[in-house]
Amino acid sequence: MIQNPSPAESTITGIGGGQKDDTSDRRATSSTVEEVARRRRGGKRKEHPAETGDDSNTTNQRGGGVQFAPLIFEEGHADGSVTGGDDDDEVGDLGDSDVEGGEADIHNEGLNLRTVLEGSNKVIGDDANNIDPFCGEEFDAVTGEEEGRCQVSGAPAGWVPPGPPTAWKGYEPKIDLGAPVVAAVDNPGSWNLFSFDAKYGTEKGKLRKYLGHFTPALAKVVPPDETGNREVQGWKFHYNGWKPDEFDRQTYARGDASAMNLKPESRRGSLDVNVLKKHGCDESRVRDDPLFFYQLLFPFCDPELNGIEDDCRMPYFSHVANCTNIYAATSGAGIGMGHAWQGVTVPELVRWTGVPIRHGALDGKPRTISSRWDSSDPRYDSVTDDAMSMDRWKKIKRYFKLNNNIISKPRGQPGYDPCSKYDFIFQCLVCNMNYLTLVADGDGTIDETSWGFGGYGTEAVYRIMGKGMSKGGQTTLLYDINRRYPRGYIHRHKLQSRPQGFTAQGPAEMFALVQSIDKLLQSSKPTEREQFVLPNPSGQGERVFTLKPIYQQPPHLVADNHFSGDEVMNLLGRKGYGATMTNRRDRFPDGLKPYLHHEKVPPGCPKAKAMRFEMPIVAIKQVPAPADDESAKAYTRTMVSFQSTGATNICGVNNLPSVSLYVSKRVRGKRQSKRVWGIEQNEARETYLGHYYGIDNLDHMIKNCSIRYVTWKYWHAPYLHTQAMGVVAAYDMYMSVPMDSSTIRGQFQ
Repeated sequence: MIQNPSPAESTITGIGGGQKDDTSDRRATSSTVEEVARRRRGGKRKEHPAETGDDSNTTNQRGGGVQFAPLIFEEGHADGSVTGGDDDDEVGDLGDSDVEGGEADIHNEGLNLRTVLEGSNKVIGDDANNIDPFCGEEFDAVTGEEEGRCQVSGAPAGWVPPGPPTAWKGYEPKIDLGAPVVAAVDNPGSWNLFSFDAKYGTEKGKLRKYLGHFTPALAKVVPPDETGNREVQGWKFHYNGWKPDEFDRQTYARGDASAMNLKPESRRGSLDVNVLKKHGCDESRVRDDPLFFYQLLFPFCDPELNGIEDDCRMPYFSHVANCTNIYAATSGAGIGMGHAWQGVTVPELVRWTGVPIRHGALDGKPRTISSRWDSSDPRYDSVTDDAMSMDRWKKIKRYFKLNNNIISKPRGQPGYDPCSKYDFIFQCLVCNMNYLTLVADGDGTIDETSWGFGGYGTEAVYRIMGKGMSKGGQTTLLYDINRRYPRGYIHRHKLQSRPQGFTAQGPAEMFALVQSIDKLLQSSKPTEREQFVLPNPSGQGERVFTLKPIYQQPPHLVADNHFSGDEVMNLLGRKGYGATMTNRRDRFPDGLKPYLHHEKVPPGCPKAKAMRFEMPIVAIKQVPAPADDESAKAYTRTMVSFQSTGATNICGVNNLPSVSLYVSKRVRGKRQSKRVWGIEQNEARETYLGHYYGIDNLDHMIKNCSIRYVTWKYWHAPYLHTQAMGVVAAYDMYMSVPMDSSTIRGQFQ
């Protein structure tokens, strides 16, 4: 027996000759997909009761109220997620965080405009206005002139919000069933009684008794205690807005962000001018060298050998060239049998990388890349043809590697990483972006980004629902709000460890990212800084890269409902972070669900429409610093209703300067096509809508890059995805640097 000189890589069994077409996976019906999801979760959802014909939010024909019968679900949650095991481990919905419940409406509504922009291939700007929902109320239509309706702050003079329809006859209580008269209704928010309506219990279709007054999403009012306070489990409820006291001001984590300016310039980060100038950044480089910023993130030369003092970047092309040549050698290339092979060099690898980037700018279709070398094809590209022959490009693609499999832990052994084949490029991008940064944004956005692959992969490849692909992988990213600069990441896969108390996927990922951010705080100790370890491709030794602290204080983080939860908010609060997230309907704080919006409302519900411009529900909980833990800080938790999307609530910690109702003016179009309308707002809603979309914009730009080619190797998909992330970051750096060298100062945005 002769031992293979390369004991490392087992063959990946995939579909030879090309990537599997994702459309074949989409042929399954929605019922089949749900059945597969249900089998994987292990839970079973009880069928809905038969519809009665009368919607629970429509006016009862007998006057004044509606018939109310809550739905009951077994094992599965009402939003489609399930609970597994005795410890209430939430499995979620197989990785798609944006459809965990009614909170998805925020994303669907807020990204309407992005669909239009993608169709016209226009760039989405930094301003949150670019993805604000189209829905709202026209300012030229006075829809609420009924007596008692007052003007909302921010609206033009003379405009009042919409209220109950003119056909509504007013509140008609059923006195015999226990309903109170108008004056006796407990209505601390002064909400209109068309929306805040009486509900009556049902028994075999007959009216039984008065249950109380409820909003369209079935929130009821917390009754006052002897002192007049409305409190549940330490949460104080406010129905006429909220202003912070001294405790809340001391715990506020967003600096000088105020109700009048929720995104101040002071919270923007900046690149490190001294570092850029050290690498030769001047007017001519910015104007004439398009590769300058790209090679800052993915260095051509090994930073140890370039002669620049204190160049702490992680090498990229030199490392990848070594890994590629080692893999080729251990695979039998260049021994005189089969196709001829010559070791790849760094300049050659740079040109190889540039081929799909240029192809993406010209066409972007994976199966047409070969046409760039065909002189008889209209898509022929002389630049690509002059840079490298198609035969050489395919040979390099055959042996291209980001790691050395020989020194990677195999499956089943301690330390095995299912993402080891592509993790290096993520490390390189984050590490080098950190090196080029002076200060990061004070606000960060967290969400997953998805890459599609229809073939076989490791535990990092799985079914994905609701992301425009049927199968692939995901990585949860931490990005700046104002620029597409990566600050941290964690790969999502089936072997992720989950710390005690963080049994759900999203909160566990949030825990890991917060640990990374802790090491990037300027208050952290030098011995506690974040480090990336890069093994030498030869297997002998390693290089350690220490990230510099770029956060002046714990940042304010914005994420969707997949990452929310009591344990997450308490963790962030104790550390002095700020956070704003949508709250999953199966993760309400104990005792609060009946008093917050928690049931979906049907589209076009008139009661919900009239409720949009009413005062939001606000719940505040002040948590003092524990006496037995000197490192833990006091914090303020918040919960605010999101008026227009039914069962949605915004949860947060140390995040709000105040809460009130106001209108944001929006303008689209010109001349006859000009439209002016108003969107109901409060500080919690505007903070979320103004910050959550960072990864969505990144995904849009990655799609526009179209850096793709056909491959049966699953890890090429995240590699190409991260290449596009690097191109986007390089472009953002280019846009942030002034062209006139005389204006390059110590700091710039």
